[in-house]
Amino acid sequence: MDVSVRQTDRVVWVADHGNGRVVKMSDTGEVLATRGGFTNVMSVCVNQNTGECWAADYDTGEVKKLGTDASVLKTVTGFNGPMGVSVYAADGSCWVADSLNSRVVKLDSSGNVVRTVVLQGDGPFSVAVDPNDGSCWVGCAFSVRKLSADGQELANIPGFVAVNAVDVNPADGSCYACDMTTAAKFESDGTQVWKKAGFENLMDISVNRADGTCWVVSTMSGTGGNGRTYKLDANGNTALTLTNTGIYPSGCGVSYP
Repeated sequence: MDVSVRQTDRVVWVADHGNGRVVKMSDTGEVLATRGGFTNVMSVCVNQNTGECWAADYDTGEVKKLGTDASVLKTVTGFNGPMGVSVYAADGSCWVADSLNSRVVKLDSSGNVVRTVVLQGDGPFSVAVDPNDGSCWVGCAFSVRKLSADGQELANIPGFVAVNAVDVNPADGSCYACDMTTAAKFESDGTQVWKKAGFENLMDISVNRADGTCWVVSTMSGTGGNGRTYKLDANGNTALTLTNTGIYPSGCGVSYP
């Protein structure tokens, strides 16, 4: 499951992959719209300007653009195991982590391919666009990378295994990332700020732009799937631990104050 929050109205889009659907909900939990027909939807990302949402279906190799009512506006095919999507609200473009093809693909707002970046055996798991300049952070099998808006590599940071999630703080362009056992923060140029190890099966990370804290979720599969959610302070220290936060939780999203 993945979630994406639109900050202006705090509407939440949910990738409900177990039920083969995308769900749009209010911040109080009211279901506003649903879109079925997915096989294994892995990622969703809402356009902060328009409220439209992009969704990646791993099994079918499709990326869909959904309207504010969850209607299908566009279906883009030709991917192989797409695992992540991220929207640049300024122009409506969408970056796709096309994992089994070991590449990142940039689509324009109409779904046309405008950029392809091959990652040479370091298949991408996740993507996050910096809303300040349209650059894209990529969580890969063994690294965290940053690409410019036109696809040039700006940073390549090794030392990770399966970077399941990346997120950008719009306040300063810094990047937060998590692989299976570690969470980390990088400055906008790729300089590491902190890195915290000792977790189990981290699946998602989300930053609060107001104070630089972040939340991470762990499936804790070794303990029967009873997940944990952690809040890390601005220095990467554990400020809060919540236990039994769902069965195999795999997504989190911060709504800014």
